[in-house]
Amino acid sequence: IKDRYFEQALEENVTVTTYREGAASLRRFLNRLDSFLQWLSFIVLLMGALSLAASTRAFLKTRELQVAIYRSLGMLPAEVFRIYAYLSLTLGVLSGITGSLLGAGLPVLLAPLVNEVLAASLPVQLDFGFSVTGFSIGAALALLLTVVMNLQPI
Repeated sequence: IKDRYFEQALEENVTVTTYREGAASLRRFLNRLDSFLQWLSFIVLLMGALSLAASTRAFLKTRELQVAIYRSLGMLPAEVFRIYAYLSLTLGVLSGITGSLLGAGLPVLLAPLVNEVLAASLPVQLDFGFSVTGFSIGAALALLLTVVMNLQPI
C-alpha cells in the first residue's frame, strides 16, 4: 500500500507511515509514561510515609503523660516502646493493605466505566486486571516505610 501511494505522497508533501513504523514512537511514549507513573507512585508513597511519621510524632507528643504514668508504675522503657511500636506497626500494616487493595482493585472495578468513557476515542477496549505482584510490592513498601518512618519518632 505504501509503495502505491508513495509517489503521490511525495508530490503532495504527505507522509505515509505504517503501523510498524509508528510503533517505535508509541513504544517509546508508553515506556516514558510507565516510568513517569512509577516515579509518581513512589513520590505519593513517600509523601504518605512522611505524613505517617508526622502523625505518629504528634500522637506520641499527646501521650507523653501516659508514658510518664507507665514509667512511674514501673514499666521498663523497652515495654513502653513495644506498646507504641505495636500500635504504630498495626496501623501501618492495616493502612498498607488497605491502600494496596484499593490501588490494585479499584482499576478492576472502574474498568467498565473507563472503557465506556474512552470508547469514542479508543478503537480497542482496555483490559484491567488485579495484579498480585502490584499488590505485594505496594504492601511490602508500605510495611517497610511504616517501620522506617514510625520507629524513628518512638
